Amino acid sequence: MKKFLATLAFAIPMIANPIVTYNTTGVFSSSGTSTATGGAISYTFILGGATVDLGPPSGLNPSNGSLGELNTANVTDTLSDTLTITIHQTGLDFAPGTGTLVGVVSGPITPDSSEASITFTTPSTTINGVKYTVGSATYLIVPNSTNGGVTSIQGVISYSPVPEPGTIGLIGLGLAMVGMVARRRRA
Repeated sequence: MKKFLATLAFAIPMIANPIVTYNTTGVFSSSGTSTATGGAISYTFILGGATVDLGPPSGLNPSNGSLGELNTANVTDTLSDTLTITIHQTGLDFAPGTGTLVGVVSGPITPDSSEASITFTTPSTTINGVKYTVGSATYLIVPNSTNGGVTSIQGVISYSPVPEPGTIGLIGLGLAMVGMVARRRRA
């Protein structure tokens, strides 16, 4: 029995920390591109992305994945637009795919002050088991006098691990063998 359990323990494969790679693009509804006009000055979505380890020791829910940045340097206007961020998952341990996050950009902004914000109406998306969620449903857009007018949009990237069928089969076989051994000892 001890030999069987030892064999079973080594037969279950070790699962490596899952890695996901993604990048983002953004499009404003007013322009159909990553750049829109705010008064006489344009504002731009700057690409985001990373390669993220979704396993221990960082835990199953690493935060601070970059979803991109909004550059409003020197904009003087009341912003009113919709930003669609598309996440492109490029694989490694997860299948490739795309998903979108949608936010409404609104409010007045000048080089020295801002009441503008981006409020996400679609704050999360799941791509082949990996969930991307904005870190905050509403981001205050910073003026030029703060961080050069660049607002960073951060997110939480997570997944719920699902055991592979082979692993489940081995566990089931092991439990059946333990049951058979116990039944044999009773008889």
